[in-house]
Amino acid sequence: MVQFKILAGGYDVFIATYLFNSLTSSLTLLSKSPCGQNPSWISLNPVNSSLLYATNENAPGALQSFGINRDGTLSPPIDTVPSGGDLPAFTTALSTGDVAVMNYNTGNGRIFPTIRGSRQSKFDPDSPTITFPPPSDGVSHPHMALEYRGEVFVPDLGGDTIWRLKKDLWSSSYQIQGSIPQPKGSGPRHIAIHDNRLFTIHELSSTLSVQTIPFQPNGTSTTFASVSIIPSNSPAGAQWAAAEILIPPTTPRFPIPYIYVSNRNTANNSPQGDSIAIFEHVNKGQRNEGLKLIKQVFTGLNQIRGMEFGNVQQGGDEFLVASGVADHIFSRLIMVQFKFLAGGYDFFIATYVFNSATSSLTLTSKSPSGQNPSWISLNPTNHSLLYAVNENWYGSLQSFGINQSGSLSPAIDTVYSGGDVPAFAVALSTGSVAVMNYQSGTGRIVPTISGSSSSKFDPNSPIITFPQPSGGVSHPHMALEYQGEILVPDLGGDTIWRLKQASGSTSYQIQGSIPQPKGSGPRHIAIYNDRLFTIHELSSTLSVQTIPAQPSGSSTTFATVSIIPSNPPSGATWAAAEILIPPPTSRFPTPYIYVSNRNTANNSPQGDSIAIFEHINKGQSNEGLRLVNQVFTGLNQIRGMEFGNADQGGEEFLAASGVAGSGGVVVFRRTDGGRNLEIVARNTDVLTRTSFVWL
Repeated sequence: MVQFKILAGGYDVFIATYLFNSLTSSLTLLSKSPCGQNPSWISLNPVNSSLLYATNENAPGALQSFGINRDGTLSPPIDTVPSGGDLPAFTTALSTGDVAVMNYNTGNGRIFPTIRGSRQSKFDPDSPTITFPPPSDGVSHPHMALEYRGEVFVPDLGGDTIWRLKKDLWSSSYQIQGSIPQPKGSGPRHIAIHDNRLFTIHELSSTLSVQTIPFQPNGTSTTFASVSIIPSNSPAGAQWAAAEILIPPTTPRFPIPYIYVSNRNTANNSPQGDSIAIFEHVNKGQRNEGLKLIKQVFTGLNQIRGMEFGNVQQGGDEFLVASGVADHIFSRLIMVQFKFLAGGYDFFIATYVFNSATSSLTLTSKSPSGQNPSWISLNPTNHSLLYAVNENWYGSLQSFGINQSGSLSPAIDTVYSGGDVPAFAVALSTGSVAVMNYQSGTGRIVPTISGSSSSKFDPNSPIITFPQPSGGVSHPHMALEYQGEILVPDLGGDTIWRLKQASGSTSYQIQGSIPQPKGSGPRHIAIYNDRLFTIHELSSTLSVQTIPAQPSGSSTTFATVSIIPSNPPSGATWAAAEILIPPPTSRFPTPYIYVSNRNTANNSPQGDSIAIFEHINKGQSNEGLRLVNQVFTGLNQIRGMEFGNADQGGEEFLAASGVAGSGGVVVFRRTDGGRNLEIVARNTDVLTRTSFVWL
């Protein structure tokens, strides 16, 4: 299942949020976020994807900014400024931090600098208005702005030209420095640039042209072709007016940069609707360079003004959203790509790209880190920030920025973990980061420094020392945040410690515990539906019990079952490792429990098993755990594994690797509703990994 969120502007008083499910081919309206009247064109900030700009296509017009919430709804307008004229039909955010808006009806536009410190959400209201020269026999109608190599190109539908604007370094304002004339009466509406060629869609002549881009502001240009985009089988009485042009970037699955242009039948609303014409740019650099029509696709939509392809990074490049009087999704070809990060015992954190259509898994980068980044954790609110342990005798915790490609920045900050061999770290909802030191029986919950976007640590946070069991040592192995507490399973102490933040302080204290069977070695835990599930390393068991009242209430254990497969390889010695209970979805409605077994005695060809359990009969006298399946993986000593993100449609897939052997990294697909797993991709460029984060 793959889900994508889409924002849609229009002639109304709201911006709509839609959810598209590519598996069920469903498109659902999620919300209508209030805004100014007629937000007909919207544009995402290119560096801050939680910021949206929208025109108010009125007379006089306005430009607004909005924050985008995680659910796809919008904040109330952050800022609103006059657009400088009437009927602003287009806006776009520039790489400079400026925002361009073009006023169709008054032949002018403004390019607003954003105010420093506002994260590009507030506009400088004093930016000048740019007035485009009207033609001798008509009016100027600027209809778009496209940034290219330090210029802003503005097609003028009324003036039959494309204006070239340049930013003045002294005044920081934009000025007209030249133009690229277009055929008289053609009405250039929108443009695209690809491979050093300028492609123009002409509204009034319903043509598509391709030409060179003049080097000088008013240099000459060679037009190689100008072709009609009108379908040969038009409905009777149709009158056509071109609207939009898109040239989506090439990808391995879509290697040809086809050109998609929309036709609007402005005379009547026929059942077959407008067409989208698909062209190919052919024979570049040869005498017969030109444009070849590939196909005309009738859409059932009337008067398509805007359309947009999905994001390549999210695997949405096969889908096109368009609207006339209703919204539709068109599919080019199914391709879904996912990125994930993998920690391990080395000096780097690996980035992989998994393509679910081709079942390929590719190592794309190795980002340098401190030694042994064995456990990694994503910041829950800032998904461009990663935390990693350095599992050494003098342990550390590090923070990294995540680049668009999935590679990491150099370490932003490094802080002492408070002990030896930190085997686990997790970001908390409070902004702090918990790190647990397996070997020294200690941990720290490190606040992040205000103003650092949670990327820098407070080095003065206290060390938490867990009580030593009689005749043994404490081995804290995980931290799980739940209802204001931090639960820490102690593999050496056979208990789960309960930590609580001290009143008026950022420090945490032990307030109680949940005892576990002696010698069982609780390693990792999960909570689902008011039940505590514990995987015990030393006894290789899985248990389910109630969560006692804070701080040290009593608990009922309903079941403790072995996770060891019934047909183990000869001489195997088992040690449980990980437990996952992925949230149920429409595709996987049963919350199965996935636990990993590690055969620490030998590396058999069949490898470790992942045991799949079901929690049954909750609240009844026979509440318990039922084994659903044992899946042998071909991996040796699986320490960490992780399911993909449900909001990206990745919950079908599980990434895993061993700490030993040469199995590499494997992606499994859940089948039979989650009751089974099958291997769909493997990469052996790096032979062992220990933990995963899906981006």
